[in-house]
Amino acid sequence: MKTRLRQSLARLKSRVISRDLQDIYLLNDRFMSDHLPGSPATQVSKPVQAHVNFQIHDNADVLELIDQINPMDEQARAFASNRLSKGDQAVIGYDHGLPVFYGWLMFGEIEMTYGVFMQVPTDIAFGYNLFTASSHRRRGLMSGFYKFVRNDLKSRNIHTLYVGIATRNHASIKAHLKNGFEKNGYFYTIKLLGTSFTLARFEHAKRFYVN
Repeated sequence: MKTRLRQSLARLKSRVISRDLQDIYLLNDRFMSDHLPGSPATQVSKPVQAHVNFQIHDNADVLELIDQINPMDEQARAFASNRLSKGDQAVIGYDHGLPVFYGWLMFGEIEMTYGVFMQVPTDIAFGYNLFTASSHRRRGLMSGFYKFVRNDLKSRNIHTLYVGIATRNHASIKAHLKNGFEKNGYFYTIKLLGTSFTLARFEHAKRFYVN
């Protein structure tokens, strides 16, 4: 009975008030260009095994691949389908043809909090929802993903890449710092009775949003 009551109270609290505190990180310019031998870019994490390769997907077929890595619930699938219709792309990492990693990219927009987006110039990319299969963690797949993404974005004349990371996600922060990201600002959101109040402070915005 007590457990059920606590769960009910938690659900009520999440509907009445919740918060999403994210810092925004920018991939340093030197990592978006060719780095010199001995630079920090040559020292990040463990090298990706040669048989892991990455491919870009931009249609609904990718959802089945993602389900093989990390099964989505109905809400996550609807969100992913909607983002594909907006032009987002999913990057899948394959090990001998088996999908083991995914990461998403959006262009000309940044997600400040769940479902709240801010327009930015179209030559800016935003990375989100990275996930590695449990069987392939600690193998440097994140480093491989960002190496692939850097090269792909440069080929499209996109030289700015941001990510948003929860302030308490210390493991992700550490991994991104090792891969050349630097803190550039923050998005702090409080949701009260269905209304989101977001304070955005970073290079491209210093505003207070109500959604």
